Amino acid sequence: MRWAKWLLLGMLLAGFASQSSAQAVGSANKAEAIAKGAGRVAVNGGGELEYRVIGTGEAVLLIHGAVFAAAFDPLLTEAGLSKYQVITYHRRGYAGSTRANAPFTIAQQAADAVALLDRLGVPRAHLVGHSYGGAIALQLATTYPDRVASLSLLEASFMPPTPAAQELFGHLTAGTAIYNAGDARGAIARFTAGVAGPNTFEAMPPAMQNQAVADAATFFTVEVPAAQLWVFNNADLAKLPFPMLAVVGANTNPAFRDGHNLVRQTVPSAEELVVTGAGHELQMSQPRFVAEGIAAFLRKHPIR
Repeated sequence: MRWAKWLLLGMLLAGFASQSSAQAVGSANKAEAIAKGAGRVAVNGGGELEYRVIGTGEAVLLIHGAVFAAAFDPLLTEAGLSKYQVITYHRRGYAGSTRANAPFTIAQQAADAVALLDRLGVPRAHLVGHSYGGAIALQLATTYPDRVASLSLLEASFMPPTPAAQELFGHLTAGTAIYNAGDARGAIARFTAGVAGPNTFEAMPPAMQNQAVADAATFFTVEVPAAQLWVFNNADLAKLPFPMLAVVGANTNPAFRDGHNLVRQTVPSAEELVVTGAGHELQMSQPRFVAEGIAAFLRKHPIR
């Protein structure tokens, strides 16, 4: 069954994303040899992505969602993830990475992430994807299964066509109309209010607001069409063989709760993490809780 229209709602807001024993040892040593730092990696089509690497150990790739490029930044200094090599990057079209031109598919986004892993010499990584980044993580796991050790899905892009999802789609439609009228700031504020509550955008730091406005074209003209073309269903999800953690904010929008429940129904083995006091912006509002929860999951599922 095709869920594309409704999956779109689960993807769009970002912040408020088998080896033998000898091979596994070699991979771990190689990962630990990568120094923390920052850089740029060339990707198909002549573009570049900016990235940061923090720490050493098993690789954890953070894939941010749409609209807010810095949504994962609060996790980077949390002690819970200090024993891992945490890799974060700005997806194409965000911050200092190369601008994205439509059409730019979710499959191409997954290929970008693999290019980054190649650049860093990381054969397998734990994937952590939020919202639209969750869609990219799912596509990466489907297309490049040998590169994936586990999946942590933070309110990722799997949403059934419930009335709550239909309401969210209305907020997207309203935001798109404002953007098409030439008001990028108003469009981001309108959509964010519908998804995460009134004045959510206005309460963000000015730098985050300004970056979201600068990246608005990526969201409204590139990622919305790409999401509409992406096909991924519950049968595809059920086939994924990786350990999975489903993360949801206790106070999130009902549509995202519906999506979380669908993931857990489709993959009964998926572990659950409910983030108290948080909505869709869970990794920003409760970074310590989220980091410790992900770390506890990863300790149970080390890269073999």
